[in-house]
Amino acid sequence: MTANDAAARSRRAQLVVWGVYVGIPVLFLIATVTINLSADQALVDWKSVLIPVAAIAGGWLFRERSRWKPDRWASVGAITGSTAALFGVFSTIVIGGPALFCVPAAVIGGVIGFLIGRWGEHQLLRPAVAGLGDTPYELNFRIRGINRLRLTVGDTSVTLRATVRARSADGDNTRENIQDVPLSVLKVWDTTLAGGEELEYPIRLDRTPVSTPGPALVVQTLATEWILPHDEAVVLAEILNRRIAAAAAPAS
Repeated sequence: MTANDAAARSRRAQLVVWGVYVGIPVLFLIATVTINLSADQALVDWKSVLIPVAAIAGGWLFRERSRWKPDRWASVGAITGSTAALFGVFSTIVIGGPALFCVPAAVIGGVIGFLIGRWGEHQLLRPAVAGLGDTPYELNFRIRGINRLRLTVGDTSVTLRATVRARSADGDNTRENIQDVPLSVLKVWDTTLAGGEELEYPIRLDRTPVSTPGPALVVQTLATEWILPHDEAVVLAEILNRRIAAAAAPAS
């Protein structure tokens, strides 16, 4: 895929970001104003539009912080979708609408918002392409055959993340173990695994990981070497090598 194709994919994803962070709250505001006008009121009750206006302002602010983090889009879509649907249906009470639909509407709105955000992430990352290495996106890749283990590729570092169960006096809960390594000390390449090899990582997992047959990404740091099974290992290696080269280039 060419750089132009990667840019087109990014533009489509950013349209989804606009929709999730700003578009849904704008629809919420329009619905609120329309419902108010349907209640035989000469003027819109300004108090009723505070929540959608606040949602628009919050969406605008957090869009700038999260527009390059695709893993956040689905959760934000769920929040904005459920909030818009909940308060949108709730506001129909002023024109005699039933309040009992508020909770189902919130669930449906949340699911729709979640799916929109997930679709945007899918548009950007599926399938992975080398051109993503030249973009500012924070890329997350799940490791094949190892539950809850992910590799996050940023613009200055890579991070190995594992969500594990932890026992405490309050009972079982989960926590995230993280190992962050700057791009400047990395070497990466792809390999092929026969399957059955025991894998070692610098973070604790729930059980000793065993490889599955197929492509894998090798990430070599100053002290350790990670072997990360992934079906798109060849592309991941190129993405990382592009990020490494960009991080090593002198600032203009």
